[in-house]
Amino acid sequence: MILSQDDYDIDSANDGLAAVRKVKSNFYDLILLDIKMPKMDGLEALEKIKEIDKDAVVIMISGHGTIETAVEATKKGAYNFLQKPLPDLYEFKLIIKNAVDYKQSFDELKSYKAKALEETYVKKAAALANNKLGLLDKTKTKAIVHACDEIVKGGYYDQFIVDMLQGGAGTSTNMNANEVIANIAIEKLGGKKGDYRPRAGFNEINLPPLQPGSSIMPGKVNPVIPEVVNQIAFQVIGNDLTITMAAEAVEDTDQTRKVDGAVENIIDALNKLGLDIDEGPFKGGDFGPYYQSERLDIYKKYCDELLEKGMAYYAFETPEELDEMRKLQQIEGRQTMYDRRARDFTPDEVKEKLDSGIPYVIRLKVPLNEEIIFEDLIRGTIKIETNIIDDQVLLKGDGFPTYHLANVIDDHLMNISHIIRGEEWVTSVPKHIILYRAFGWEVPKMAHLPLLLNPDKTKLSKRQGDVAVEDYMAKGYLNEALINFIALLGWHPGDGLEQEIFTKEKLIELFSLEKVHSAGAVFNIDKLNWMNNEYIKNYDLDKLTELLIPYIKEAGYDASDFELTKKVVSAIRVYLNKLNDVGEHIKMFYQDKVIVDSDEFKDSVTSEEAKKIFNYLIPAISETDFSQIDNIKNLFSEAQKNTGIKGKKFFQPLRIAITGQTHGPEFPLTIQILGKDKVVKLLSEWR
Repeated sequence: MILSQDDYDIDSANDGLAAVRKVKSNFYDLILLDIKMPKMDGLEALEKIKEIDKDAVVIMISGHGTIETAVEATKKGAYNFLQKPLPDLYEFKLIIKNAVDYKQSFDELKSYKAKALEETYVKKAAALANNKLGLLDKTKTKAIVHACDEIVKGGYYDQFIVDMLQGGAGTSTNMNANEVIANIAIEKLGGKKGDYRPRAGFNEINLPPLQPGSSIMPGKVNPVIPEVVNQIAFQVIGNDLTITMAAEAVEDTDQTRKVDGAVENIIDALNKLGLDIDEGPFKGGDFGPYYQSERLDIYKKYCDELLEKGMAYYAFETPEELDEMRKLQQIEGRQTMYDRRARDFTPDEVKEKLDSGIPYVIRLKVPLNEEIIFEDLIRGTIKIETNIIDDQVLLKGDGFPTYHLANVIDDHLMNISHIIRGEEWVTSVPKHIILYRAFGWEVPKMAHLPLLLNPDKTKLSKRQGDVAVEDYMAKGYLNEALINFIALLGWHPGDGLEQEIFTKEKLIELFSLEKVHSAGAVFNIDKLNWMNNEYIKNYDLDKLTELLIPYIKEAGYDASDFELTKKVVSAIRVYLNKLNDVGEHIKMFYQDKVIVDSDEFKDSVTSEEAKKIFNYLIPAISETDFSQIDNIKNLFSEAQKNTGIKGKKFFQPLRIAITGQTHGPEFPLTIQILGKDKVVKLLSEWR
């Protein structure tokens, strides 16, 4: 449905607001603006509407538009722009009104050339505007313009086959025009109809797409960080810190996506974090086997039970038929899902196909016209209509189950009480509940954790940095800090507690799913660095030294003297956000000669005052007992008195001469670690 200027004058910002409200309340597809308006220019109206609602879908129509105006409209957020006047626009509006009044037109778009022309002019102007903006190359622009001109001349109307009622941005008439124009253009470029691979897709026909999209199941990132979040939540229920591999058997049923070593990597990372596995593929127990590929007979047995109960059915479509089904649904602007064509085959029809050896899958028979209601421990009551739930494949042609069948069966047989996973799986819950009910099993409690987000609120992704726990462990983030940090992603004990540092035991004591937030959790690396630094500063010194020795060696320094290394660690630990920072902070303890590049530093260590300080200290150091820090502090006090040089003027040239830096660890401790001989040698270089 379309809200046009004729229906509702938009000549002020207030009218724009009212129009947007009317669109939302009446489920209009879009706002139709004429660029020639009585009191307000069309571009200004567009700007006002976008200020009110940035997601409003607006089509700009003008009898006097130019490419430059189309470019401006695009920049300001118009979805489509009609470059040329449409003689039959009034007729088109009447057609739409009649179709809406009678609910269904039953007429194909080709019967209404005015609408087909409108779509075509939109696409042509869009291509030209995109080319002007540098978003579409000249060759493709020419091909699209050629395709549009062919339609304007009267050709290809027989290709506009969808019901014309389906008007509006992003719906089927729009997609029908996209397909017709795209195919003509592709043939013009030497390709074949339907061959969209050399192109970016239908969006080259349109202006940059602003219609809403969706991704029911976005791709997973590396599973280890989400898995740790999962386990930290799951394991503390009942004050126990055990895991059962995300409450499911190890998923290896999708052989095309199987990654060798992935399970071992996850388990190894969890073990290193001190999250020990009670039972699983490498430990054994009462609920094996633990790989889904070793449980195929179990899944087959329960799938047969569903068939007998009439809760599942055989489907025989080829991949090509399913692909064609999806394409048609996209063209018609409908939800892409299985159309249930095999759902009502008679037993004889099914037997005939099975006897003929036709490949098949087994699908879930979703009850229609019902509402699935369930309680999520984090998100509260959730309701989903069954009519929008796909008849999910349960058993594939290769005999392997899909995620949905396998996990419901595994969770039940393994006595799982809580299913805890990411929020992207919320839409799968109704399918699982249908399966639980079909088997007569109790549905476990459900909790869907918030997604992990980057600081810019986009989904955590490999493209924007590390996402695997192993990556952070390798850089020297302590296990305790990682657990603490990850536990606080989307959860905090609250109750007036402002602290951020918690032991694992305290996290277990305080944790409850009810306090997990439903909003996405921002993975803030600055906070992780701060937290890790807090742990490093308070870590047992001997253990911290042992952890740091590999990093010290990797940086090229000798760590064979444990006691000396421990003293170095005690001096610089406060500066470490992660263990692999150690190399840049310990150079001063291992260099035999200080190189001073800065003119300012050179002036400081070669001044007459500096020479006076060095000349006093060199013999005095030889007489000082370095075993006690207080002796070194007293030495500096006496030196300041005797030289008459105090504070920064005393310590800055001294620190530069010995370390090459103006800041660093506590200076008396640095002197003690370096030892008398080395300090004297370094100072003597500047006398």
